[in-house]
Amino acid sequence: MKKLDEAEKIYRAIFRKSIPPRVKERYHRAVETRFSDFTPEEKENFACLLEKVRDLEALEIAARLQGKQSLLVSRFRLMVHLAESVPVNQNLFFNFSDRRIAGYFSLLYGSARTLFKRLKGRFLLRRAGNA
Repeated sequence: MKKLDEAEKIYRAIFRKSIPPRVKERYHRAVETRFSDFTPEEKENFACLLEKVRDLEALEIAARLQGKQSLLVSRFRLMVHLAESVPVNQNLFFNFSDRRIAGYFSLLYGSARTLFKRLKGRFLLRRAGNA
């Protein structure tokens, strides 16, 4: 199995599928121009986290809620914005049918999953030495 690059890892952590080539290309171009204001130490720490942590989504949730790892959080936000602009992902961002009961269950599931990911992410932050 080939090693995933940064864009593929982040996209897979968010959407659980392979990244479209268009999103990957745009992500790399944006990273080259947008993230120059971070220190080399922050960039190295981010690269280390990408290699060490398997559940990047949990780590990002905890980092965002605790105000840590701004580079990780910023790159996740960038990926979501880029993915939103691709037609193949439209069904992930928009609900085209009226399914009220299913919506409530989806909200309940999402809330429980986010709580679990937050707790797991706090553990991962501590283990990575960033608590």
